[in-house]
Amino acid sequence: MKKKYFLLLLFLSFGALFAQNSKNEKAELLFSNEAYTEAIAVRKEILKSIDDKNSDAYKRQLYKIKIAESYLISDYAEMLSLVEEAITIFNGIEKKTPHEKIQINIEYFNVLIPNEDLEKALQVASQAHNLVLAQKNSEKFGAQTAKILQGLGNIKWFMQEWETAIPYFKKAIEKTTEIYGYYSLETANNCTLLSDLYSFTPDFNTGLDYGLKAQEIYEKIQPENKFLLFQQYANNLSNFKKYGDLEKTGELMEKLTEYFNKNKTYLLNYEHQDFPNLNAAKSIYLYRKLQNATARQDFTETEKVYARFQKEIMLQGSRSYSPRERNTLSKFSLETGFLFHHSGNYEKAIKYYSNALKFSQSINYNFGVLQAYWIMSTAAADNQKWDDVIHYVDLAFENPDIKKFNQSMTMQNNLGHAYYGKGNYEKAFVVFNKVLKHYFSADEDVNNFFAIQNLNEIAGVYLKMHQKQSDSKYLEEAYKAYHLSSIIFSRLYRGGKFNDQLATYQGQINEGMLLCATMLDEHFQEAAERVEINNSDLLWSRFLDNQKDSSIAGSMLQAKIDSLNNEKDKTELVAKNNSKTTKDSLKTKLEKLTEAITELQTRIVKNYPSFYEFSQKDFDLKRLQSKVGDNELVLRYVLTDSIVFAFGITKNKLLLKKLPINKLKLRESIDDYLSDLKNFKTSYREKSEKLYGVLIKPMAVEKYKKLTIINDGFLGYLPFETLINENNSFLLEDYQISYSTSLKLWSIQNESNANPSTKFAAFSPNYKLSFAANTEDKTVKDLVREGNYQLLGAEREAKTINALFDGMLFSSEKATKNNFVSNVSNYDVLHLAMHAVLDEDNPAKSSLIFENNEKLYLPEFYQLQIPAKLAVLSACNTGAGEIKRGEGVQSLSRAFTYAGVKSTVMSLWPAPDRETPEIMLSFYKNLKKGQNKAQALQQAKLEYLKNAKTEKLQHPFYWAGFVISGDNSPIHFSEPFWQKPIVIIALLIVLASLLVIVYSRKRKNNSTSL
Repeated sequence: MKKKYFLLLLFLSFGALFAQNSKNEKAELLFSNEAYTEAIAVRKEILKSIDDKNSDAYKRQLYKIKIAESYLISDYAEMLSLVEEAITIFNGIEKKTPHEKIQINIEYFNVLIPNEDLEKALQVASQAHNLVLAQKNSEKFGAQTAKILQGLGNIKWFMQEWETAIPYFKKAIEKTTEIYGYYSLETANNCTLLSDLYSFTPDFNTGLDYGLKAQEIYEKIQPENKFLLFQQYANNLSNFKKYGDLEKTGELMEKLTEYFNKNKTYLLNYEHQDFPNLNAAKSIYLYRKLQNATARQDFTETEKVYARFQKEIMLQGSRSYSPRERNTLSKFSLETGFLFHHSGNYEKAIKYYSNALKFSQSINYNFGVLQAYWIMSTAAADNQKWDDVIHYVDLAFENPDIKKFNQSMTMQNNLGHAYYGKGNYEKAFVVFNKVLKHYFSADEDVNNFFAIQNLNEIAGVYLKMHQKQSDSKYLEEAYKAYHLSSIIFSRLYRGGKFNDQLATYQGQINEGMLLCATMLDEHFQEAAERVEINNSDLLWSRFLDNQKDSSIAGSMLQAKIDSLNNEKDKTELVAKNNSKTTKDSLKTKLEKLTEAITELQTRIVKNYPSFYEFSQKDFDLKRLQSKVGDNELVLRYVLTDSIVFAFGITKNKLLLKKLPINKLKLRESIDDYLSDLKNFKTSYREKSEKLYGVLIKPMAVEKYKKLTIINDGFLGYLPFETLINENNSFLLEDYQISYSTSLKLWSIQNESNANPSTKFAAFSPNYKLSFAANTEDKTVKDLVREGNYQLLGAEREAKTINALFDGMLFSSEKATKNNFVSNVSNYDVLHLAMHAVLDEDNPAKSSLIFENNEKLYLPEFYQLQIPAKLAVLSACNTGAGEIKRGEGVQSLSRAFTYAGVKSTVMSLWPAPDRETPEIMLSFYKNLKKGQNKAQALQQAKLEYLKNAKTEKLQHPFYWAGFVISGDNSPIHFSEPFWQKPIVIIALLIVLASLLVIVYSRKRKNNSTSL
């Protein structure tokens, strides 16, 4: 009987537990569907069935109720209070699951972010991430991982560390794609966030791409919440309008209108938390119509839409508008004013700007008031209405919130220009100095392009003031402004592609800073370092990533250093506010932390020197100078907006010169000269002498034997060894010449390589006319028609050179694209005797042509890892290509450097099939003798010139096309086993021993016979 009673109790217990679990699942589902009130009600029912209020089950329901309640509150402080109550309850649970620990942290950091406790949020998010990584089956926590990555991205975003935030969102997209699929709300949400984030960075284009990705996903899945796709259309329209793509803006306006009309009932009845007073969909839709009209500069349509706004959107009377509503209402007037401002209609622009001002004043919206004064003062400055500028700025600075306004310095800049425009230089100087003082004192807090623009404009005025009054104080202040602008630029640019905005700012900063330095005749080292720091990092950072001793290990050590530095900073802060006894113990802790940091930094410098140079925010010119040879001069050319500068760098000296030619004239001269070289014209000599006079002669090169040219932009097309000096001889005859694209890259490429062995491989396709006859490929047909398809000389060249090193020859049917991609990372020296095709209209279509017309296109190189010591591109135009602003010549040779090759020999124009093998064979023989790469190529060319039988064959076209770029050190080729000295000596000893034995036996036999 007792047994039956026990079983009945057990059954009832299981029944109650099952009921609880069923209700719990229901509550979880309701919570995930954002039905928080219903979820709370279900959990309260569960609580009634639990008698033990100290049990884990009771506490588990109670903390989840608190979390759900936090989602029903709009006040961030109250929200945080509820979540912290939930955490206190959660901490009382004895048996917590990893999933629960991770989830409570996610809830916590997500509410810390809007409360602006970002350091705490980062700590909690990092803890959650570490909890996931610590799980053996971490793949089961994918959904939480995606939320953590998104959270880390949001935290870094709010910290204004935009470049750091981007990778987190990209990883979040990878994770949501893996869990929910690419076409999911979660992936679309992260794409939208990433699109918005990129708008804060110089890489606006990538933001546009992610916005379109989010749009594509929403269009595919057609979410139940129609507002999501509606908002995405609206966001994308705004971004393309800012970008200036009128066609895409118009296309998006059509899509937005169609979608709005199709879902009008749903959208007009949609309640948006950011729009408690206004109709969200109608306000957004009408504003986009206004943006579309201003983009097309349709004045009639703009004023028509604005009138509609005032009638249908603008509410009468004072209201308690939400932040987004205030911003939206103000923007209608500002957007309309912008159109008239930029068309030169000052009076009408001020009329609409004044409407924004009056609205903001009527609702005590101080930010809107200051924003209106800022824009009005800028419009007045643009139209040289100097008294108006002074009036608007004075009114703005009477506002109590002016110190909080992020454009207060731009208004001061406008004020300084007004005083300068009125001829009051002293007042202008005082105002500009106030702006400079602010930016200098703000230091790390200044992180925007407005600061760069203000500083550049102020520096420009200082230069004008110096020209008019010849007062050196203006010149010194101009240099300081440009220098600070350069520092801010380096904070905003953190590697990656340059775009037009970045390149424009870089050109302005470099020109002003270097001009001031030359006029002051000082600051050369500082200026050189700033120029190099702000040079595009894209190429050399990718080069480092593709080295065999990749930066992974170095970055792991750096992460430990960063962690220790954070701990050290916190400990120092605590030490300041504690008693002497506590301070002593903290002092010991600080000493240990400092020792640990120093030890790790020493390990990075010693074991990962390339990573060390890459990871430093600053560039140490002295460190680079230690790598310059005794008889070497490094010439670092800098092309700015209009001026050409050159640094001369030796082991102990630094020279900076403003060259006697402007940028435009130099480009014309080089283009004209190259045309003569490529078309066998004899008129090249006079042009060569003129280029020598402006590019080389001012740099006092006479006492050096080696020149390393760090070119810039179109200078990458010029073979400097062809320039003719006062003695009527080519530079080739007096100097070893090599090239690079940046001092950073050159420095890293010249790091010593610990691997002494060298494996050689050559690739030489057999271009058959029979194959060409059956192809429709335009490239092949053009080569056949020109008589250049079969490279018989190149095939012989590859075989002969390969035999020198007992290497691996991939010829004919073995010279395939697949064999190249599969084997290229196994060799230290690569020789490519094949066609290269340069597509100037579409550089991405430039390619190397392998066997059977297989093409390896330029973008494909960027996916390869080729940590070779040398790649010789014995083909046509491998060093030519499109110039990208801030990046230089985008060529096949550059692609090899991008993939990790330490040095390349490339051709600047179509390589002649007969003469190339002669120079190449001589080059390799010189390398084998132990000559450095530049010397080996120099001697090969001189030998060619010595043996050239006619004056025509001595023309630079035949010998100057090939240049060496990157690391210049000798290559130590491994001798075949049987050629090694120790083996030869051993063989000689064995042979001598055998001869002695034979001789002894003969003597013995002769003695016996006697």
